[in-house]
Amino acid sequence: MPEYADSAFKAPTARPMNRSFDWMGSKGSWFVFVIFVGILRYLFSLVAEPADAWNYTFWAHCAIQFYVMHWVKGTMDASDQGRFMDQTWWEQIDGGIPWTKTRKFLFCLNLVLFLVVSKTSEFDERFMVINGLVCAVVTVAKLPELQGVRIFGINK
Repeated sequence: MPEYADSAFKAPTARPMNRSFDWMGSKGSWFVFVIFVGILRYLFSLVAEPADAWNYTFWAHCAIQFYVMHWVKGTMDASDQGRFMDQTWWEQIDGGIPWTKTRKFLFCLNLVLFLVVSKTSEFDERFMVINGLVCAVVTVAKLPELQGVRIFGINK
């Protein structure tokens, strides 16, 4: 694990693990995300051209990921007695420890999808700007420095 002694960011100590999100670090859990992207791509390819299907896939993936991981707070597990009600899914993964393998995978998944979408849309300027902004919002939300931060008090 990297040392943060020289940076302004201080790594949080591990919080109690939420049993609802233990599966994220288990074998094969990353495959679920890849399959989800594949299913989205297939569904959009039924109604759109290949380049557009990748754009729609990227937008849908980012919108769903932002809502589920960075907007919805709490857990469905009642046995935690409200301990996680003020945390988003992203903040609960791996007990809140930054830069674990699971967090790195989810961080990089958006970047890889952005590269794939950029290539398939032949680096069209319109799509590059839109996709770049979408990717930036979802990727910046995953930075450890923004863990627990509610910008402009939104989603308190």
